[in-house]
Amino acid sequence: MDEDEEHSIVGCAIENTPENKIAMDEDEEHSIVGCAIENTPGINISNWWKKKKKIDIFLEILDVTEECKRSRVQHDPNTPLNMFLSETTLQAWRISLLSVIALTEEMFNAGYFTILTGKFNQDPLERFFGIVRGIDDTPTAHSWLQIFRILSVYNPTKMHLVRGNIDNEENLRVLVSYEECLLNKFKACEKEAARIRESFKEQLLEELSVRVRTTSQSAPAFISASPPGFVSLEEIMKAANSVSKMALAHDIAVDDDFHLEKVDLPTGSIQKTIKDIAHQAFWDLLKEEFEEDPPKYDRALTLLEEIKEWLLSLLLPHQTRSQQEIKDKLDTELIRQQISAGTLDLHSYSQYIISLMARLCAPGRDDKIRELTAMKDIVALYKGIFETLELMRIDMANFTIRMSRPHIAACSVEYERSKFEDYLKITPDGLRNTRAWLHRNRKETSASSASASNNVQIIPSVLVDAFIELLCWEGSHPWPETVAMDEQRFAEMRQKIKGIQMLSSILLVSLNRDIGLQQASPDFRNSVKEHAAVVLGDARSSEELETVLPSVGAQVVEDINKALKSQGAPELSEENKKLIVAEILALRDPGNRVMEIIHSRLMDFLKQVISNEVARPTQIPMGLSLFKSEIAGVAGRFARLVSHNRAVFAQHYANLIQEEA
Repeated sequence: MDEDEEHSIVGCAIENTPENKIAMDEDEEHSIVGCAIENTPGINISNWWKKKKKIDIFLEILDVTEECKRSRVQHDPNTPLNMFLSETTLQAWRISLLSVIALTEEMFNAGYFTILTGKFNQDPLERFFGIVRGIDDTPTAHSWLQIFRILSVYNPTKMHLVRGNIDNEENLRVLVSYEECLLNKFKACEKEAARIRESFKEQLLEELSVRVRTTSQSAPAFISASPPGFVSLEEIMKAANSVSKMALAHDIAVDDDFHLEKVDLPTGSIQKTIKDIAHQAFWDLLKEEFEEDPPKYDRALTLLEEIKEWLLSLLLPHQTRSQQEIKDKLDTELIRQQISAGTLDLHSYSQYIISLMARLCAPGRDDKIRELTAMKDIVALYKGIFETLELMRIDMANFTIRMSRPHIAACSVEYERSKFEDYLKITPDGLRNTRAWLHRNRKETSASSASASNNVQIIPSVLVDAFIELLCWEGSHPWPETVAMDEQRFAEMRQKIKGIQMLSSILLVSLNRDIGLQQASPDFRNSVKEHAAVVLGDARSSEELETVLPSVGAQVVEDINKALKSQGAPELSEENKKLIVAEILALRDPGNRVMEIIHSRLMDFLKQVISNEVARPTQIPMGLSLFKSEIAGVAGRFARLVSHNRAVFAQHYANLIQEEA
């Protein structure tokens, strides 16, 4: 407080005292107020009575002030009250001072002799920041969250309730205003958050789409090979860009293992040859420039500028100090001046760059950093720096993907739906293949069930059958546009299902017969399964199976004979050997009954999984318990893809099915 406020506090109390009992000079006024509110460094048990006496005097002033107010209101309710503080503040002061007395005496009674009271009257929020700020003003993630939480409440309160500790009829206005303040702030925050989310998605997907490399340069499957009529090239490119971002968001959302990798072009390909020649030419020219007298540094300058940009791209937005450090150390103008003066030291710059890379790189790149540190040849060194930075950029992109996956997954449905609508705007009949796919799987309805309500009821069953068809796809029809981004995933699931189908059929025809085993234990069955899987490998087509199944049969016979020998039983007869091998070879035939039964059970199981409206346990098909983990893996992936796809395209599916019905 300043001097006028101290006069006001004590003077008002004296003026309003009926008997005018209190008379103080200026020093005493300072002493009372100062003692009551100062940061007392500490209280000893010997001097406590002096300090407590001064606090008691201030409490008496508060009592007198309160009594004056009541007395004046009783005599003349219309008399204006020139109170120097509100009733709310008066009560707050009384509570604070009484708390100091109670806390201090409690500590003395407990046996303490000195009490540090520096925090007794400190601003609670200020003290809170002091606690969470941590050592050397370096907040931890935990303390940052604590700050965020308290600011979420404190900021709107502090902002709106300045001068809000008033009494009487104004209390209601303040409370109502406070409620409105919170509501308005919430709405404003929601709008700002939505804007930031949209901006973040666009920037992230734009950045990642630049870094993604695909082995195929063809457009996504549902983009027409030739542009539709009356559409500008700009619109086509915009739609293609939207589809590319949509595909990337989709991959991140549905695939927990999605990550970027450095794609090496095939050895001997024209692209790789051209790339290698161009890169080697740059490094050869750089070496020639260094060997000139005097050396030239044109390409070196370009190289350092690009390295600076790459280093900056590895930093997070809040790392402003590191950003400024890089800009200062690798300042282009400074490097130009050093080149002009003949003082450029590329080894010095390389040491700084490598030390910075060591701080920024993932642990998996430490060995590469050590290799760079040991290099002496300047050209080879900068070539190694360049190659390592390229890997670090991929690491950073994958880190960004991992950190952003929950956010992207939460927003991907709406994002994909929006981008697909952009594609449909410029593509005539962009759902032609999807329409045909749903029409093939629409159950025939009788004339009596052709009502609008029944049309709606058949939608779930049509979609279940349609998605099951994707697991049995023969390639005789065009792939639906709405599942184009998952075509490869469905192909992989078909391969896994065929593998489960083949291995389970092999075990069924070879072990479910009288072969002389006393008991085919689960361990034995699992051993036969693993050995057969190794021999079978990735063979799935009829031609591949025809080649590999004889070896599978021989391996199964060998495993059975080992088990028989361990039980002291005679080995398989030649007749049984031939029978087992023959039945295994017959599994490659398209109409094999055992294969059909296993496939039917698998499809019924998967159909049941995606038909459940809520997650519930589903029993593994009979005879396939040995493949529980493999089946569960396929079912989980299938259910996730179907659920995501239906969430994105539900309205289109409903319209197309009802249109056909």
